[in-house]
Amino acid sequence: MMQIAEYGLPVTTTLAKGLAACLRFRFLLLERESRFDPASLDLVTEPIKRKEAGLLLSQEMTLVDRMWREAGLADPEKLLDVMGHERKDMAKEMGCRWDKCRGRLRLATAAVLAAATTDLDAPWSELLDAIGSFRREISKYNRDLLLMMLERLKDEVSKAASDDDDHPTAQPSVSTPGD
Repeated sequence: MMQIAEYGLPVTTTLAKGLAACLRFRFLLLERESRFDPASLDLVTEPIKRKEAGLLLSQEMTLVDRMWREAGLADPEKLLDVMGHERKDMAKEMGCRWDKCRGRLRLATAAVLAAATTDLDAPWSELLDAIGSFRREISKYNRDLLLMMLERLKDEVSKAASDDDDHPTAQPSVSTPGD
């Protein structure tokens, strides 16, 4: 896989990558228009479509996990640097809930993929329950973390802008007719 060069400050790079991971998760499971909204998935009755959805969800969640690790936020200290060390308890609770829900979702998608097409009702029902539980458990944390990261990014960009004001770049000279 091609490695993408990073040129920005480590903090803004971490924030941008963390935002991308949180937003991808939000698009996948938390938004009502999501392909993986339990109410929409409940309408899927064809076994092959259920298996396709299970496989796609598994792949997408693996991508979210990878994006989170690549942002460095799987490291508790780096996560606290983003959230603020005063939110240590919140970060710990969020991590525990994520691990529990992510594990359940992983097992549920694996069960859908392993089941015979003639015996998908129970694993499919468990997958829908796992998605619903994930949504209930993580929605608030996802929102709060997104807002924290956006606020921190705003602060970092504002700080950089004020640094730029202290060191203005040369302005092009502009001549007016008649000079």
